[in-house]
Formats: sequence, C-alpha cells, structure tokens
Amino acid sequence: MPWTTPTTWVSAQVVTATQLNEQLRDNMNYLLSRPHQRIIRVASSNYTTTSTTFVDIDATNLSITLTISGSAVLVGFSGVAEVNSGPFYCFDFTVDGNRYTTVSNGLLEVHTATGFIHVPASYTALVMGLTVGSHTFRPVWRATSGTATLRAVNSPVVFWAMEVA
Repeated sequence: MPWTTPTTWVSAQVVTATQLNEQLRDNMNYLLSRPHQRIIRVASSNYTTTSTTFVDIDATNLSITLTISGSAVLVGFSGVAEVNSGPFYCFDFTVDGNRYTTVSNGLLEVHTATGFIHVPASYTALVMGLTVGSHTFRPVWRATSGTATLRAVNSPVVFWAMEVA
C-alpha cells in the first residue's frame, strides 16, 4: 500500500473510519513494511581476492534486490578481514552495477600489519536519489597488493539494505 499524504485537519471536522484507517493504520503499515533484506553468509571457505580493481565479493550469495517506492536506501556490511601480504584493502558496494563511491579506495579502507591479523570491517551508507522500482546492491572489494581474505567460515559476512524514505 502506498503512503498517503497526511490530512490537515480543521477544528470540528468529522473524521470517518475510512479516513482514520487511511491516515493512521495504512500509513503506519507502510512505514513498518518497507522493503528490506538481510544476508548472513557463513560459507565452507573464506572469500579471497588478489584483484586490484573492485570486484564482487560474491555476486550469487551477497546480492540484494529491493523494489522500492521511495528514493533512499540504507545499506550496511560487516565482516572480519585479514591480509597475508600487502598494506591494505578496500571495500565499497554497487547499486545496479555502479560503485557507490568514485574514490579509488572506496567507502572503507582496512589497514593491517602483514600476518593474518583479524580486523573487523564495517560500513553503513545512505543511498539517496534512487528512482522508484527495482535496485540491486552488492558488496565489492579490492586488494592493493597481495591477497585479501574475508572470513566466512567461522565469522559471518553480513550484508543488508532497507528502504528508509
């Protein structure tokens, strides 16, 4: 059900049951039933990449498609990362195949010392200006050198998106 613009009531106006249902029940249901999805991914092996350009972490299992009626979506990601060589690695996400940020290191840089140090990696971003309809969100990453590892065996990778406006 769509959002109904709230009525400006006047003094002594008689309110019908239909108006109350539309203004209160239907608008509350709209707010509480906005499209959302959460993926908690535990896999049989960790994710790895040596790519120095942004690539999908897992295009099959870490992909969210929402059909929205508004224009803003809140997106979040968390996981535990490690590097076995190289100075740092970078995380971002795509909306309909286009990266959210345009900077070379993405939305999040994770810096560690060499040697399998486990580091929490997390971001939350508000995507605004979307059109009504279907949109696909996917987390992406890259290594600056060496091999980047995102733990998925004993630590879940969490990716979520929800319409907020």
